[in-house]
Amino acid sequence: MIAAELMTRNPRTIRRTAPVSAAIDALQSIDIRHLPVVDEGNNLVGMLSDRDLGSLTRTLTEHEFEHVLARLSRSRVEEVMSSDVISVEDKADARDVIGTMLEQHVGAVPVVDSDGSVVGIISYVDVLRKLAGELDRIGPQDTVQAASDRLREAHVVGRKWAEHKAAALEGTSPRDWPNDWDDSWSESLSVTPRSPPLTPDELEELLEHAREAARRRWAEIVEEERSVQESTESGW
Repeated sequence: MIAAELMTRNPRTIRRTAPVSAAIDALQSIDIRHLPVVDEGNNLVGMLSDRDLGSLTRTLTEHEFEHVLARLSRSRVEEVMSSDVISVEDKADARDVIGTMLEQHVGAVPVVDSDGSVVGIISYVDVLRKLAGELDRIGPQDTVQAASDRLREAHVVGRKWAEHKAAALEGTSPRDWPNDWDDSWSESLSVTPRSPPLTPDELEELLEHAREAARRRWAEIVEEERSVQESTESGW
């Protein structure tokens, strides 16, 4: 997964020349905590957060509000923003982005394209939302142990099919048996049905695991039968 798949697209931004009062209004009106600051070309030049504004974002009395608003209307965003902003490119690995956020102790990072223009933002909310979606997709029964159990079942299924094939050839010489696993047999391989149902990719993974187990078991049986026949012919 890359940053572009995790980010919130087209985030609210603010010009560095805008009054601080406009930034506060933006933060409070759409209930966000971070505003990427851009220049006239939409290039990232800084980041403004509620932490930068400190007590200015708290609830004010009517008298305090009028006094502070007049002062903030004369101040520009670039005077209070963080200019040493940490950003990531839209093609960055999502794991690296999360690692950067943890290492730098930041709640959000702007996402830029190759030209430095802001195309998105990734916050801890985006990360948690993605995690919640993955947990819903996996489901409570599809744990690491459950996945391991399914692979084990597929392994058993594959070995049993190889043994079934060998039984069908009983009475014939192993010298006449095919050396490789016949994939036409693999079309009949199946695994225990699951609830919720497996996705096509998950099913194909299990079938391939079963096929590989069958091929290995088939090779073992062929070698065992050859050894028995050779021992019989040599008089041992």
